[in-house]
Amino acid sequence: MLPSTRRLATHSGTFHLDETFAYVVLRLALGLRETGRDHELVRTRDEAEIARADLVWDVGAAYEPAAGRFDHHQRGA
Repeated sequence: MLPSTRRLATHSGTFHLDETFAYVVLRLALGLRETGRDHELVRTRDEAEIARADLVWDVGAAYEPAAGRFDHHQRGA
């Protein structure tokens, strides 16, 4: 993996349609092609791993677009 590779993260466990759809849309929108070559996909609930990611969705309990955090389960939603 290259140092400039984007790190994308979502939750581990059972796949759900929302995070799968988000992954496909992000790949298309960002022009990402091959996992391991131009991006890394991490499936985790480990907060330290989530903090290291460039883009996070459906995990982390935060919706902060400027920080690349997009969890629709955020508190107060």
